[in-house]
Amino acid sequence: MINNALCIVFIGSLFQSILLAVDIRGWNILSDNIDIAEETIYHAKNYNINHLQLSHHLIHNLKEVSDKNKLKKIKHLTTLAHSVGIEKVFIWDHALYKKSYYPSEFFNENTDQLNLDNQDFWRWFREDYKNKLEKIKMIDGIVLTFIETGMRIENQYSKLYPTSAQKYKKLIRELNSVVNLHFEMDLILRTFSYNDSEIENIVKVVNGINDNNIYIMIKESNHDFFITHPPNNLIDIIDHNKRIIIEFDAAHEFSGQGIVASIFPDFHFNKAKYFSKYKNVIGYSIRTDRYGNTSIINNPAEINLHSISKGFLKDYSSSNQVIKTYISKIYGVENIEKLFRIFDESDDIILSSFYTLGLNTARHSKLNFDYRSIYTRHVSGRWLENPVIYVENGVNKKYHYWKDIVNYLSPKKHKSGQGFYKPKSSPNDSISYMILNQLEIPEVINNDWLMPEELMNESFLEDILKEKKWSIKKTEELLSLVHNIKSDLDKKEYEKLERMFDRTLLTVRLRAAVAAVYYGDRIKPRTMNVLGIIEENKSEANKIIKELENYSHSYPIGEYNWKKDSELAKKYINNK
Repeated sequence: MINNALCIVFIGSLFQSILLAVDIRGWNILSDNIDIAEETIYHAKNYNINHLQLSHHLIHNLKEVSDKNKLKKIKHLTTLAHSVGIEKVFIWDHALYKKSYYPSEFFNENTDQLNLDNQDFWRWFREDYKNKLEKIKMIDGIVLTFIETGMRIENQYSKLYPTSAQKYKKLIRELNSVVNLHFEMDLILRTFSYNDSEIENIVKVVNGINDNNIYIMIKESNHDFFITHPPNNLIDIIDHNKRIIIEFDAAHEFSGQGIVASIFPDFHFNKAKYFSKYKNVIGYSIRTDRYGNTSIINNPAEINLHSISKGFLKDYSSSNQVIKTYISKIYGVENIEKLFRIFDESDDIILSSFYTLGLNTARHSKLNFDYRSIYTRHVSGRWLENPVIYVENGVNKKYHYWKDIVNYLSPKKHKSGQGFYKPKSSPNDSISYMILNQLEIPEVINNDWLMPEELMNESFLEDILKEKKWSIKKTEELLSLVHNIKSDLDKKEYEKLERMFDRTLLTVRLRAAVAAVYYGDRIKPRTMNVLGIIEENKSEANKIIKELENYSHSYPIGEYNWKKDSELAKKYINNK
Protein backbone atom coordinates (compact mmCIF):
# COMPACT_ATOMS: atom_id res chain seq x y z
CA MET A 1 0.00 0.00 0.00
CA ILE A 2 1.14 3.60 -0.63
CA ASN A 3 2.25 5.01 2.70
CA ASN A 4 -0.18 7.47 4.30
CA ALA A 5 2.48 10.08 4.93
CA LEU A 6 3.92 9.60 1.50
CA CYS A 7 0.81 9.87 -0.57
CA ILE A 8 -1.39 11.86 1.74
CA VAL A 9 -4.42 9.61 2.21
CA PHE A 10 -7.34 11.75 3.29
CA ILE A 11 -9.97 9.96 5.33
CA GLY A 12 -11.88 10.49 8.56
CA SER A 13 -13.97 13.64 8.65
CA LEU A 14 -14.20 13.69 4.86
CA PHE A 15 -16.71 10.87 4.92
CA GLN A 16 -19.09 12.50 7.37
CA SER A 17 -21.08 14.22 4.65
CA ILE A 18 -23.50 12.33 2.44
CA LEU A 19 -21.74 11.44 -0.77
CA LEU A 20 -23.73 11.52 -3.96
CA ALA A 21 -22.99 10.38 -7.48
CA VAL A 22 -21.72 13.23 -9.70
CA ASP A 23 -23.47 14.63 -12.77
CA ILE A 24 -20.49 14.43 -15.14
CA ARG A 25 -18.82 11.03 -15.48
CA GLY A 26 -16.16 11.42 -18.10
CA TRP A 27 -13.30 9.72 -19.88
CA ASN A 28 -10.58 11.22 -22.05
CA ILE A 29 -9.09 9.42 -25.06
CA LEU A 30 -5.59 10.60 -26.05
CA SER A 31 -4.62 7.94 -28.60
CA ASP A 32 -5.37 8.33 -32.30
CA ASN A 33 -5.48 4.55 -32.64
CA ILE A 34 -9.07 4.19 -33.86
CA ASP A 35 -9.42 0.58 -32.71
CA ILE A 36 -8.39 1.62 -29.19
CA ALA A 37 -10.68 4.66 -29.25
CA GLU A 38 -13.67 2.63 -30.43
CA GLU A 39 -13.08 -0.05 -27.79
CA THR A 40 -12.93 2.65 -25.13
CA ILE A 41 -16.19 4.22 -26.27
CA TYR A 42 -18.03 0.87 -26.37
CA HIS A 43 -16.66 0.06 -22.91
CA ALA A 44 -17.85 3.37 -21.47
CA LYS A 45 -21.41 2.11 -20.94
CA ASN A 46 -20.07 -0.29 -18.29
CA TYR A 47 -19.18 2.77 -16.20
CA ASN A 48 -22.23 4.89 -17.03
CA ILE A 49 -20.02 7.43 -18.79
CA ASN A 50 -21.91 10.46 -20.12
CA HIS A 51 -19.01 12.78 -21.02
CA LEU A 52 -16.10 12.19 -23.41
CA GLN A 53 -13.03 14.29 -24.17
CA LEU A 54 -10.84 13.79 -27.25
CA SER A 55 -7.33 15.22 -26.93
CA HIS A 56 -3.58 15.00 -27.58
CA HIS A 57 -2.87 12.73 -30.57
CA LEU A 58 -6.50 12.82 -31.67
CA ILE A 59 -6.78 16.61 -31.54
CA HIS A 60 -4.79 18.91 -29.30
CA ASN A 61 -5.75 22.21 -30.92
CA LEU A 62 -8.93 23.17 -32.72
CA LYS A 63 -6.91 24.38 -35.73
CA GLU A 64 -6.18 20.70 -36.47
CA VAL A 65 -9.68 20.33 -37.96
CA SER A 66 -7.99 21.51 -41.17
CA ASP A 67 -6.32 18.09 -41.22
CA LYS A 68 -8.82 15.94 -43.13
CA ASN A 69 -7.66 12.72 -41.48
CA LYS A 70 -7.98 14.14 -37.98
CA LEU A 71 -11.34 15.68 -38.81
CA LYS A 72 -12.64 12.37 -40.11
CA LYS A 73 -11.57 10.59 -36.91
CA ILE A 74 -13.14 13.21 -34.64
CA LYS A 75 -16.44 13.14 -36.54
CA HIS A 76 -16.50 9.34 -36.48
CA LEU A 77 -15.74 9.05 -32.76
CA THR A 78 -18.17 11.82 -31.83
CA THR A 79 -20.96 10.16 -33.78
CA LEU A 80 -20.11 6.78 -32.25
CA ALA A 81 -20.05 8.21 -28.74
CA HIS A 82 -23.45 9.82 -29.16
CA SER A 83 -24.86 6.61 -30.60
CA VAL A 84 -23.90 4.56 -27.52
CA GLY A 85 -25.43 7.04 -25.10
CA ILE A 86 -22.55 9.39 -24.26
CA GLU A 87 -24.37 12.68 -24.06
CA LYS A 88 -21.56 15.16 -24.62
CA VAL A 89 -18.28 15.06 -26.54
CA PHE A 90 -15.61 17.74 -26.06
CA ILE A 91 -12.39 18.36 -27.97
CA TRP A 92 -9.26 20.07 -26.68
CA ASP A 93 -7.85 23.42 -27.70
CA HIS A 94 -4.99 25.66 -26.55
CA ALA A 95 -4.77 29.41 -26.90
CA LEU A 96 -2.89 31.04 -28.39
CA TYR A 97 -1.24 29.16 -31.25
CA LYS A 98 2.27 29.82 -32.60
CA LYS A 99 3.06 33.23 -34.08
CA SER A 100 3.04 31.90 -37.65
CA TYR A 101 -0.67 31.14 -37.38
CA TYR A 102 -1.71 34.79 -37.09
CA PRO A 103 -1.52 37.47 -39.83
CA SER A 104 1.53 39.67 -39.41
CA GLU A 105 -0.60 42.83 -39.50
CA PHE A 106 -1.83 42.09 -35.97
CA PHE A 107 1.62 42.18 -34.42
CA ASN A 108 3.34 45.25 -33.08
CA GLU A 109 6.14 46.36 -35.35
CA ASN A 110 9.43 44.53 -34.81
CA THR A 111 8.05 42.46 -31.92
CA ASP A 112 6.63 39.01 -31.29
CA GLN A 113 3.63 40.50 -29.50
CA LEU A 114 0.08 40.47 -30.76
CA ASN A 115 -1.65 43.78 -30.26
CA LEU A 116 -4.65 42.87 -28.13
CA ASP A 117 -5.96 46.45 -28.36
CA ASN A 118 -6.48 46.04 -32.10
CA GLN A 119 -10.17 45.28 -32.52
CA ASP A 120 -9.54 44.06 -36.06
CA PHE A 121 -7.54 41.23 -34.51
CA TRP A 122 -10.46 40.14 -32.35
CA ARG A 123 -12.87 40.28 -35.30
CA TRP A 124 -10.45 38.05 -37.20
CA PHE A 125 -10.09 35.79 -34.15
CA ARG A 126 -13.85 35.30 -33.77
CA GLU A 127 -14.37 34.63 -37.45
CA ASP A 128 -11.48 32.19 -37.55
CA TYR A 129 -12.80 30.30 -34.53
CA LYS A 130 -16.28 30.23 -36.05
CA ASN A 131 -14.94 28.76 -39.29
CA LYS A 132 -13.09 26.02 -37.43
CA LEU A 133 -16.12 25.07 -35.34
CA GLU A 134 -18.35 25.03 -38.45
CA LYS A 135 -16.36 21.99 -39.59
CA ILE A 136 -17.19 20.06 -36.47
CA LYS A 137 -20.60 21.24 -35.32
CA MET A 138 -21.57 17.84 -33.94
CA ILE A 139 -19.34 18.22 -30.87
CA ASP A 140 -20.75 19.62 -27.64
CA GLY A 141 -17.94 21.77 -26.36
CA ILE A 142 -14.31 22.84 -26.05
CA VAL A 143 -11.71 22.16 -23.34
CA LEU A 144 -9.42 25.21 -23.30
CA THR A 145 -5.91 25.37 -21.81
CA PHE A 146 -3.88 28.63 -21.72
CA ILE A 147 -0.59 27.03 -20.60
CA GLU A 148 1.74 24.98 -22.85
CA THR A 149 0.59 27.00 -25.83
CA GLY A 150 2.31 28.31 -28.93
CA MET A 151 2.11 31.84 -27.51
CA ARG A 152 1.08 32.84 -24.00
CA ILE A 153 -1.76 35.38 -23.94
CA GLU A 154 -0.25 37.16 -20.91
CA ASN A 155 2.90 37.94 -22.93
CA GLN A 156 1.04 39.91 -25.61
CA TYR A 157 0.79 43.70 -25.84
CA SER A 158 -2.11 45.65 -24.37
CA LYS A 159 -2.80 48.96 -22.63
CA LEU A 160 -6.51 48.17 -22.33
CA TYR A 161 -5.77 44.87 -20.56
CA PRO A 162 -2.54 45.50 -18.63
CA THR A 163 -2.65 42.50 -16.26
CA SER A 164 -2.34 38.83 -17.11
CA ALA A 165 -5.74 38.09 -15.59
CA GLN A 166 -7.40 40.77 -17.73
CA LYS A 167 -5.85 39.31 -20.86
CA TYR A 168 -7.08 35.82 -19.96
CA LYS A 169 -10.59 37.16 -19.37
CA LYS A 170 -10.59 39.00 -22.70
CA LEU A 171 -9.54 35.84 -24.52
CA ILE A 172 -12.25 33.77 -22.80
CA ARG A 173 -14.97 36.35 -23.55
CA GLU A 174 -14.07 36.50 -27.21
CA LEU A 175 -13.80 32.75 -27.60
CA ASN A 176 -17.00 32.05 -25.66
CA SER A 177 -18.92 34.53 -27.77
CA VAL A 178 -18.43 32.04 -30.59
CA VAL A 179 -18.61 28.78 -28.61
CA ASN A 180 -21.74 29.68 -26.68
CA LEU A 181 -23.62 32.43 -28.48
CA HIS A 182 -23.14 31.11 -32.00
CA PHE A 183 -22.91 27.32 -31.52
CA GLU A 184 -24.57 26.88 -28.09
CA MET A 185 -21.68 24.72 -26.93
CA ASP A 186 -20.11 24.44 -23.48
CA LEU A 187 -16.63 25.61 -22.54
CA ILE A 188 -14.36 23.92 -20.00
CA LEU A 189 -11.43 25.97 -18.71
CA ARG A 190 -8.54 23.67 -17.88
CA THR A 191 -6.40 25.17 -15.13
CA PHE A 192 -3.01 23.57 -15.73
CA SER A 193 -0.18 25.56 -14.11
CA TYR A 194 3.54 25.39 -13.27
CA ASN A 195 4.01 27.93 -10.50
CA ASP A 196 2.35 30.18 -7.92
CA SER A 197 2.05 33.21 -10.21
CA GLU A 198 0.17 31.15 -12.79
CA ILE A 199 -2.10 29.80 -10.07
CA GLU A 200 -2.77 33.35 -8.88
CA ASN A 201 -3.77 34.41 -12.40
CA ILE A 202 -6.00 31.39 -12.84
CA VAL A 203 -7.85 32.11 -9.60
CA LYS A 204 -8.44 35.75 -10.60
CA VAL A 205 -9.76 34.68 -13.98
CA VAL A 206 -11.95 31.82 -12.82
CA ASN A 207 -13.47 33.75 -9.93
CA GLY A 208 -14.52 36.51 -12.34
CA ILE A 209 -16.41 34.21 -14.73
CA ASN A 210 -20.15 33.68 -14.32
CA ASP A 211 -21.23 32.29 -17.71
CA ASN A 212 -23.64 29.38 -17.30
CA ASN A 213 -21.97 27.36 -20.06
CA ILE A 214 -18.46 27.54 -18.56
CA TYR A 215 -17.02 24.84 -16.29
CA ILE A 216 -13.65 24.62 -14.55
CA MET A 217 -11.44 21.51 -14.77
CA ILE A 218 -8.58 21.01 -12.31
CA LYS A 219 -6.14 18.13 -11.97
CA GLU A 220 -6.49 15.90 -8.94
CA SER A 221 -3.02 17.04 -7.84
CA ASN A 222 -1.03 20.25 -8.05
CA HIS A 223 0.84 20.68 -11.33
CA ASP A 224 0.89 17.11 -12.63
CA PHE A 225 -0.07 13.48 -12.06
CA PHE A 226 2.48 12.22 -9.54
CA ILE A 227 1.31 9.73 -6.93
CA THR A 228 3.26 11.51 -4.19
CA HIS A 229 1.56 14.88 -4.81
CA PRO A 230 -1.20 16.06 -2.45
CA PRO A 231 -4.68 16.98 -3.71
CA ASN A 232 -4.87 20.12 -5.80
CA ASN A 233 -5.35 23.08 -3.44
CA LEU A 234 -7.08 25.09 -6.19
CA ILE A 235 -10.28 23.45 -4.98
CA ASP A 236 -10.02 25.55 -1.80
CA ILE A 237 -8.94 28.78 -3.49
CA ILE A 238 -11.49 28.99 -6.31
CA ASP A 239 -14.89 30.42 -5.39
CA HIS A 240 -17.05 27.61 -4.10
CA ASN A 241 -19.88 28.49 -6.46
CA LYS A 242 -17.82 27.51 -9.50
CA ARG A 243 -18.66 24.16 -11.08
CA ILE A 244 -15.58 21.94 -10.92
CA ILE A 245 -14.59 18.85 -12.92
CA ILE A 246 -11.67 16.82 -11.51
CA GLU A 247 -9.12 15.53 -14.03
CA PHE A 248 -7.56 12.12 -13.29
CA ASP A 249 -4.88 10.12 -15.10
CA ALA A 250 -5.75 6.45 -14.70
CA ALA A 251 -3.18 5.51 -17.36
CA HIS A 252 -0.34 7.04 -15.31
CA GLU A 253 1.87 9.06 -17.61
CA PHE A 254 4.67 9.14 -15.04
CA SER A 255 4.21 5.74 -13.40
CA GLY A 256 4.35 3.02 -16.03
CA GLN A 257 1.45 3.89 -18.36
CA GLY A 258 -0.29 0.57 -17.74
CA ILE A 259 2.53 -1.33 -19.45
CA VAL A 260 3.82 -2.43 -16.08
CA ALA A 261 1.81 -2.78 -12.87
CA SER A 262 0.40 0.77 -12.78
CA ILE A 263 -2.29 -0.37 -10.36
CA PHE A 264 -3.37 2.23 -7.80
CA PRO A 265 -6.82 1.50 -6.34
CA ASP A 266 -6.07 3.03 -2.93
CA PHE A 267 -4.61 6.22 -4.38
CA HIS A 268 -7.47 6.81 -6.83
CA PHE A 269 -10.26 5.83 -4.46
CA ASN A 270 -9.05 8.16 -1.72
CA LYS A 271 -8.48 11.05 -4.10
CA ALA A 272 -12.02 10.62 -5.45
CA LYS A 273 -13.41 10.48 -1.90
CA TYR A 274 -11.48 13.60 -1.00
CA PHE A 275 -12.95 15.64 -3.85
CA SER A 276 -16.44 14.19 -3.43
CA LYS A 277 -16.87 16.20 -0.21
CA TYR A 278 -16.97 19.43 -2.21
CA LYS A 279 -20.50 20.34 -3.23
CA ASN A 280 -19.28 22.25 -6.29
CA VAL A 281 -17.44 19.21 -7.71
CA ILE A 282 -19.90 18.11 -10.34
CA GLY A 283 -17.88 15.43 -12.04
CA TYR A 284 -14.64 13.95 -13.30
CA SER A 285 -12.71 13.28 -16.49
CA ILE A 286 -10.30 10.32 -16.56
CA ARG A 287 -7.47 9.73 -19.02
CA THR A 288 -7.67 6.15 -20.23
CA ASP A 289 -4.46 5.84 -22.28
CA ARG A 290 -1.08 7.37 -23.04
CA TYR A 291 -1.07 7.16 -26.84
CA GLY A 292 -0.62 4.19 -29.15
CA ASN A 293 -2.28 1.05 -27.80
CA THR A 294 -1.63 1.78 -24.11
CA SER A 295 -5.30 1.92 -23.14
CA ILE A 296 -6.00 0.41 -19.73
CA ILE A 297 -9.36 -0.86 -20.94
CA ASN A 298 -9.42 -4.66 -20.51
CA ASN A 299 -6.06 -4.38 -18.79
CA PRO A 300 -5.44 -5.17 -15.08
CA ALA A 301 -4.81 -1.43 -14.59
CA GLU A 302 -8.48 -0.83 -15.45
CA ILE A 303 -9.04 -1.14 -11.70
CA ASN A 304 -7.94 2.53 -11.61
CA LEU A 305 -11.09 3.52 -13.54
CA HIS A 306 -13.16 1.34 -11.25
CA SER A 307 -11.62 2.95 -8.15
CA ILE A 308 -12.31 6.53 -9.24
CA SER A 309 -15.92 5.87 -10.21
CA LYS A 310 -16.60 4.05 -6.94
CA GLY A 311 -14.85 6.75 -4.93
CA PHE A 312 -17.60 9.20 -5.88
CA LEU A 313 -20.34 6.88 -4.64
CA LYS A 314 -21.63 6.98 -1.07
CA ASP A 315 -21.98 3.20 -0.75
CA TYR A 316 -18.23 2.52 -1.08
CA SER A 317 -16.24 3.30 2.04
CA SER A 318 -12.82 1.70 1.43
CA SER A 319 -10.45 0.74 -1.35
CA ASN A 320 -10.49 -2.82 -0.01
CA GLN A 321 -14.15 -2.97 -0.93
CA VAL A 322 -13.37 -1.64 -4.39
CA ILE A 323 -10.60 -4.20 -4.97
CA LYS A 324 -12.85 -7.08 -3.95
CA THR A 325 -15.71 -5.99 -6.22
CA TYR A 326 -13.31 -5.57 -9.13
CA ILE A 327 -11.73 -9.00 -8.67
CA SER A 328 -15.16 -10.55 -8.34
CA LYS A 329 -16.31 -8.88 -11.57
CA ILE A 330 -13.25 -9.72 -13.70
CA TYR A 331 -11.86 -12.92 -12.18
CA GLY A 332 -14.73 -14.42 -10.18
CA VAL A 333 -15.72 -14.17 -6.53
CA GLU A 334 -13.86 -17.40 -5.76
CA ASN A 335 -10.54 -15.66 -6.56
CA ILE A 336 -10.90 -12.61 -4.31
CA GLU A 337 -8.57 -13.86 -1.58
CA LYS A 338 -6.07 -15.30 -4.05
CA LEU A 339 -5.76 -12.04 -6.02
CA PHE A 340 -6.31 -9.42 -3.35
CA ARG A 341 -2.62 -8.81 -2.50
CA ILE A 342 -1.74 -8.44 -6.18
CA PHE A 343 -4.08 -5.49 -6.57
CA ASP A 344 -3.55 -4.11 -3.07
CA GLU A 345 0.26 -4.03 -3.01
CA SER A 346 1.27 -3.24 -6.60
CA ASP A 347 1.38 0.49 -5.92
CA ASP A 348 4.42 0.08 -3.70
CA ILE A 349 6.32 -1.57 -6.54
CA ILE A 350 5.98 1.56 -8.64
CA LEU A 351 6.67 3.78 -5.65
CA SER A 352 9.99 2.04 -5.02
CA SER A 353 11.14 1.64 -8.63
CA PHE A 354 9.82 4.49 -10.79
CA TYR A 355 10.36 6.67 -7.72
CA THR A 356 13.54 6.98 -5.68
CA LEU A 357 13.12 8.09 -2.07
CA GLY A 358 9.94 9.91 -3.05
CA LEU A 359 11.22 11.44 -6.32
CA ASN A 360 9.83 10.30 -9.65
CA THR A 361 13.15 9.29 -11.25
CA ALA A 362 11.81 8.79 -14.75
CA ARG A 363 10.92 10.90 -17.76
CA HIS A 364 7.31 10.24 -18.61
CA SER A 365 7.92 6.69 -17.33
CA LYS A 366 11.08 6.19 -19.40
CA LEU A 367 14.24 5.26 -17.53
CA ASN A 368 16.05 8.50 -16.64
CA PHE A 369 17.89 9.48 -13.47
CA ASP A 370 19.40 12.68 -14.88
CA TYR A 371 16.28 14.52 -16.06
CA ARG A 372 16.35 18.04 -14.65
CA SER A 373 12.65 18.19 -13.71
CA ILE A 374 13.08 15.21 -11.35
CA TYR A 375 14.93 17.46 -8.96
CA THR A 376 12.96 20.69 -9.37
CA ARG A 377 9.62 20.90 -11.15
CA HIS A 378 8.33 17.44 -10.25
CA VAL A 379 9.30 17.38 -6.57
CA SER A 380 6.23 16.78 -4.40
CA GLY A 381 7.79 18.92 -1.67
CA ARG A 382 6.84 21.98 -3.75
CA TRP A 383 3.23 21.47 -2.74
CA LEU A 384 3.64 20.51 0.91
CA GLU A 385 3.64 23.10 3.69
CA ASN A 386 6.03 20.86 5.59
CA PRO A 387 8.14 19.24 2.82
CA VAL A 388 8.96 16.11 4.78
CA ILE A 389 8.40 12.53 3.69
CA TYR A 390 8.59 9.16 5.44
CA VAL A 391 9.80 6.49 3.05
CA GLU A 392 8.96 2.89 3.88
CA ASN A 393 9.59 0.05 1.42
CA GLY A 394 12.80 -1.23 2.97
CA VAL A 395 14.17 2.19 3.94
CA ASN A 396 11.98 3.38 6.84
CA LYS A 397 13.39 6.87 7.20
CA LYS A 398 12.12 10.43 7.31
CA TYR A 399 13.65 12.95 4.90
CA HIS A 400 13.30 16.60 4.07
CA TYR A 401 12.45 16.73 0.36
CA TRP A 402 14.98 19.48 -0.37
CA LYS A 403 17.69 19.53 2.33
CA ASP A 404 18.01 15.75 2.20
CA ILE A 405 16.66 14.09 -0.93
CA VAL A 406 17.17 16.67 -3.69
CA ASN A 407 20.37 17.99 -2.15
CA TYR A 408 21.99 14.57 -2.27
CA LEU A 409 20.31 12.87 -5.23
CA SER A 410 20.45 15.79 -7.65
CA PRO A 411 23.64 16.21 -9.68
CA LYS A 412 25.47 19.48 -9.20
CA LYS A 413 24.43 20.90 -12.57
CA HIS A 414 20.74 20.95 -11.63
CA LYS A 415 21.40 22.86 -8.42
CA SER A 416 24.03 25.33 -9.50
CA GLY A 417 22.36 26.97 -12.47
CA GLN A 418 24.45 25.40 -15.19
CA GLY A 419 22.79 25.16 -18.58
CA PHE A 420 19.70 26.87 -19.91
CA TYR A 421 15.98 26.20 -20.08
CA LYS A 422 14.24 27.29 -23.29
CA PRO A 423 10.47 27.56 -23.01
CA LYS A 424 8.66 26.07 -26.00
CA SER A 425 6.38 29.09 -26.16
CA SER A 426 9.28 31.50 -26.63
CA PRO A 427 12.36 29.56 -27.77
CA ASN A 428 14.38 32.74 -28.25
CA ASP A 429 13.84 33.80 -24.67
CA SER A 430 16.40 31.74 -22.76
CA ILE A 431 16.04 31.71 -19.00
CA SER A 432 18.79 30.42 -16.78
CA TYR A 433 18.07 27.50 -14.49
CA MET A 434 18.44 29.72 -11.48
CA ILE A 435 15.84 32.19 -12.73
CA LEU A 436 13.48 29.35 -13.50
CA ASN A 437 14.08 27.86 -10.07
CA GLN A 438 13.36 31.22 -8.46
CA LEU A 439 10.06 31.28 -10.32
CA GLU A 440 8.98 27.73 -9.56
CA ILE A 441 10.62 26.92 -6.22
CA PRO A 442 11.28 30.30 -4.55
CA GLU A 443 10.96 28.86 -1.04
CA VAL A 444 13.83 26.47 -1.77
CA ILE A 445 16.09 29.23 -3.05
CA ASN A 446 15.12 31.70 -0.32
CA ASN A 447 15.71 29.16 2.47
CA ASP A 448 19.06 28.01 1.04
CA TRP A 449 17.90 24.42 1.14
CA LEU A 450 20.18 23.41 -1.74
CA MET A 451 23.97 23.36 -1.73
CA PRO A 452 25.51 23.77 -5.20
CA GLU A 453 28.21 21.10 -4.83
CA GLU A 454 27.97 17.36 -5.47
CA LEU A 455 26.75 15.73 -2.22
CA MET A 456 25.80 12.19 -3.24
CA ASN A 457 27.39 9.79 -0.72
CA GLU A 458 27.55 6.18 0.42
CA SER A 459 24.81 6.62 3.03
CA PHE A 460 22.26 7.77 0.46
CA LEU A 461 23.42 5.12 -2.00
CA GLU A 462 22.77 2.51 0.67
CA ASP A 463 19.21 3.82 1.15
CA ILE A 464 18.61 3.77 -2.60
CA LEU A 465 19.88 0.20 -2.88
CA LYS A 466 17.64 -0.89 0.02
CA GLU A 467 14.60 0.60 -1.70
CA LYS A 468 15.39 -0.94 -5.09
CA LYS A 469 16.09 -4.38 -3.60
CA TRP A 470 12.77 -4.15 -1.80
CA SER A 471 10.99 -3.40 -5.09
CA ILE A 472 12.48 -6.54 -6.64
CA LYS A 473 11.49 -8.71 -3.69
CA LYS A 474 7.92 -7.34 -3.69
CA THR A 475 7.53 -7.89 -7.43
CA GLU A 476 8.83 -11.45 -7.16
CA GLU A 477 6.31 -12.14 -4.39
CA LEU A 478 3.35 -10.86 -6.40
CA LEU A 479 4.47 -12.57 -9.60
CA SER A 480 4.68 -15.82 -7.65
CA LEU A 481 1.08 -15.32 -6.51
CA VAL A 482 0.05 -14.84 -10.13
CA HIS A 483 1.79 -18.09 -11.11
CA ASN A 484 0.02 -19.93 -8.28
CA ILE A 485 -3.45 -19.14 -9.61
CA LYS A 486 -2.85 -20.04 -13.25
CA SER A 487 -5.25 -22.96 -13.19
CA ASP A 488 -7.97 -20.85 -11.53
CA LEU A 489 -8.17 -18.12 -14.17
CA ASP A 490 -9.34 -17.77 -17.72
CA LYS A 491 -6.32 -18.23 -19.97
CA LYS A 492 -6.53 -14.76 -21.48
CA GLU A 493 -6.94 -13.00 -18.12
CA TYR A 494 -4.05 -15.00 -16.67
CA GLU A 495 -1.77 -14.02 -19.55
CA LYS A 496 -2.57 -10.34 -19.07
CA LEU A 497 -1.62 -10.50 -15.39
CA GLU A 498 1.40 -12.73 -15.82
CA ARG A 499 2.93 -10.71 -18.65
CA MET A 500 2.30 -7.40 -16.91
CA PHE A 501 4.10 -8.58 -13.77
CA ASP A 502 6.84 -10.27 -15.79
CA ARG A 503 7.50 -6.93 -17.53
CA THR A 504 7.35 -5.23 -14.15
CA LEU A 505 9.99 -7.55 -12.70
CA LEU A 506 12.37 -6.92 -15.60
CA THR A 507 11.77 -3.20 -15.16
CA VAL A 508 12.43 -3.02 -11.41
CA ARG A 509 15.54 -5.16 -11.76
CA LEU A 510 16.90 -2.90 -14.49
CA ARG A 511 16.11 0.32 -12.61
CA ALA A 512 17.75 -1.06 -9.47
CA ALA A 513 20.96 -1.90 -11.33
CA VAL A 514 21.10 1.38 -13.24
CA ALA A 515 20.38 3.42 -10.09
CA ALA A 516 23.33 1.76 -8.37
CA VAL A 517 25.61 2.58 -11.32
CA TYR A 518 24.36 6.14 -11.81
CA TYR A 519 24.53 7.26 -8.19
CA GLY A 520 27.64 5.15 -7.54
CA ASP A 521 29.50 6.78 -10.43
CA ARG A 522 28.88 10.18 -8.85
CA ILE A 523 30.48 9.04 -5.58
CA LYS A 524 33.45 7.29 -7.22
CA PRO A 525 35.65 10.42 -7.64
CA ARG A 526 35.65 10.84 -3.83
CA THR A 527 35.94 7.21 -2.68
CA MET A 528 36.87 3.87 -4.21
CA ASN A 529 34.55 2.00 -1.83
CA VAL A 530 31.75 1.96 -4.39
CA LEU A 531 33.72 0.32 -7.21
CA GLY A 532 32.50 -3.16 -6.30
CA ILE A 533 28.86 -2.02 -6.24
CA ILE A 534 29.24 -0.28 -9.60
CA GLU A 535 30.87 -3.23 -11.36
CA GLU A 536 28.42 -5.75 -9.88
CA ASN A 537 25.44 -3.72 -11.07
CA LYS A 538 26.91 -3.07 -14.49
CA SER A 539 27.10 -6.81 -14.92
CA GLU A 540 23.52 -7.22 -13.67
CA ALA A 541 22.29 -4.44 -15.98
CA ASN A 542 23.93 -6.08 -19.01
CA LYS A 543 22.21 -9.37 -18.13
CA ILE A 544 18.79 -7.70 -17.90
CA ILE A 545 19.37 -5.74 -21.10
CA LYS A 546 19.79 -9.03 -22.95
CA GLU A 547 16.58 -10.36 -21.38
CA LEU A 548 14.72 -7.25 -22.51
CA GLU A 549 16.12 -7.43 -26.02
CA ASN A 550 15.07 -11.08 -26.24
CA TYR A 551 11.57 -10.45 -24.87
CA SER A 552 9.27 -12.05 -27.45
CA HIS A 553 5.74 -11.19 -26.27
CA SER A 554 3.85 -8.20 -27.60
CA TYR A 555 3.31 -5.30 -25.22
CA PRO A 556 1.54 -1.93 -25.34
CA ILE A 557 3.52 0.91 -26.88
CA GLY A 558 2.72 4.60 -26.64
CA GLU A 559 4.75 7.48 -25.31
CA TYR A 560 6.70 4.94 -23.26
CA ASN A 561 8.27 2.15 -25.28
CA TRP A 562 9.03 -0.22 -22.43
CA LYS A 563 11.60 -2.34 -24.28
CA LYS A 564 13.72 0.70 -25.19
CA ASP A 565 14.68 1.16 -21.56
CA SER A 566 17.45 -1.29 -22.46
CA GLU A 567 18.95 1.29 -24.85
CA LEU A 568 18.82 3.99 -22.19
CA ALA A 569 20.40 1.64 -19.64
CA LYS A 570 23.39 1.06 -21.94
CA LYS A 571 24.14 4.79 -21.86
CA TYR A 572 24.21 4.82 -18.08
CA ILE A 573 26.43 1.80 -17.66
CA ASN A 574 28.80 3.18 -20.29
CA ASN A 575 28.93 6.59 -18.56
CA LYS A 576 27.24 8.38 -21.46
